[in-house]
Amino acid sequence: MIFGIDILGCLGFILIIELFGGLSAWASGNLKTNYAQMKKPPLAPPAKLFGWVWPLLFILIGLYGYLIFNQARLHLQIIFCLQLLINFSWTIIFFKFRQYWLSSGLVLVLDCLVGILIYQTGLQWPLVALLLIPYFLWLLFATYLALGVAFSN
Repeated sequence: MIFGIDILGCLGFILIIELFGGLSAWASGNLKTNYAQMKKPPLAPPAKLFGWVWPLLFILIGLYGYLIFNQARLHLQIIFCLQLLINFSWTIIFFKFRQYWLSSGLVLVLDCLVGILIYQTGLQWPLVALLLIPYFLWLLFATYLALGVAFSN
């Protein structure tokens, strides 16, 4: 234990979140090919950037999840799991099924859920809430990209 954190438990939680993200990517088909084929809005990053960003974000999401599952109220845990399920399904709906408008709606819901998590967590644990800020900012950018793709394709 370091600072009251069970390191092995925390690493296990992070690994589960990373695997969850990897499973979503795998279930989505060939992400790079699908991304290359779609018309994208200005500022769309190269495909290889996603392979770096998401694993880093999943580490932060996993650490946040570990902390709230060990300290928080049930409503935060429920919102956390719901946003994970939407995140998981978003990739499949967007890339595999190419349902750009549906996925745009889902990412807007995801924005709201993560915003609620940040706000609600920040009331009791401001430093823990900060773990989700990079994720939230990336989701806002993903919202722009998803809507841009929906309008262009």
